[in-house]
Amino acid sequence: MKRALQPTTIRGALVGVLLVLAAVLAAATVSPTANATQRHASYLPIAARNLEPPAPTATATPSPTATQTPTETPTPTSTATATPTPIVLTIPIPESGAYTGSFVDLYGNITAQVSDYETRTEGKHMAIGLVYQGWSFGFLPNHVQQLIDRDIIPIITWGWGPDGWPKDVEYLTLDGVINGDFDDYVEKWALAAREMRSPILLRPWHEMNGNWFPYSGVFNGGGETTGYGDPTVPDGPERFVDAWRHIHEVFQRQGARNVYWVFSPNADSVPHEPWNSPVNYYPGDLYVDWIGSDGYNWGNTQWWSHWMSFEEIFDDDLRLLSESIDKPFMIAEFACTEEGGDKAAWIADAYSKMKDYPYIKAAIWFNIDKETNWRFDSSEGSRRAFVAAISDPYYIDRVPQ
Repeated sequence: MKRALQPTTIRGALVGVLLVLAAVLAAATVSPTANATQRHASYLPIAARNLEPPAPTATATPSPTATQTPTETPTPTSTATATPTPIVLTIPIPESGAYTGSFVDLYGNITAQVSDYETRTEGKHMAIGLVYQGWSFGFLPNHVQQLIDRDIIPIITWGWGPDGWPKDVEYLTLDGVINGDFDDYVEKWALAAREMRSPILLRPWHEMNGNWFPYSGVFNGGGETTGYGDPTVPDGPERFVDAWRHIHEVFQRQGARNVYWVFSPNADSVPHEPWNSPVNYYPGDLYVDWIGSDGYNWGNTQWWSHWMSFEEIFDDDLRLLSESIDKPFMIAEFACTEEGGDKAAWIADAYSKMKDYPYIKAAIWFNIDKETNWRFDSSEGSRRAFVAAISDPYYIDRVPQ
């Protein structure tokens, strides 16, 4: 036999239901937009996460009646969680013409080198100074500042490799970079670069499509496709791209927006195989600001070399990259030997032919006596040819401030 419900029992039940509904409605008022953002933040593509430094996490719950602006971020209460203020500075891209540049030994007497360049070029300045720094060293602000103080934009080649580079390279690998093993080092480097408060060109792991640097694709899986990541993409280039994107993200998180990234393959791929094409190493438009190309006329200094014109060295590479990438280009390293031909004529021809590639916005001479005497003043005739070439108004020896 069922017992009939009394009126007081019904009223009590209704009150209970109303209390439950009130609790549910109160919970629903807690920032649904913020919760949705938290749920989906991890699914944003890498590029989207890079656009701005991450905002500090708010710990206070906003008043339900307050109007919250999505783009506002609360002021951090601790320096441990503060996001560095981005430093954003520009390097103007010439509408016509190209900046001049030269190698500078970062560990030598920079003042003397710059003065010597200006003397030997009869008063011409260098707009860009090419320097090299290995991963075994932290950022060298005092050295870099010497270039900046002389109105020279530094382009820092940053990597590890054979003779003349750090000897302790065994522990430096692209896999280690990808896994975050060197994040502490990269973060400190990025912060130090940011604090220069001046534009810096950064050229990580140049000539990656060659076979002479440990970070090159050939030593990191080459053309194999089953040892890493996407089975449809060559492992060597894929590792390079992921490592590049990783350090780029670290720099973005540190607010180092004054750093401009230069992707700089060798003009000739070694080995010359489809998987090793420079386009396979390209990290993507959101991770690169300039495209560089390195190439040399070795003349007859090597058993494998012969005299080559500027066009023969660079044309294929420049056309391949420019057809698929819309970025300003630079000849990041180039030079000519005296052995095997007429260097003075080569210099004149190179700077003349360069005008046929209007997307080239900078050209940096590798001014050093190294494998051969690459210096522009290796002979008086070569020096005169160089001075005449860069005296053309097309070539710009100072970056506008």
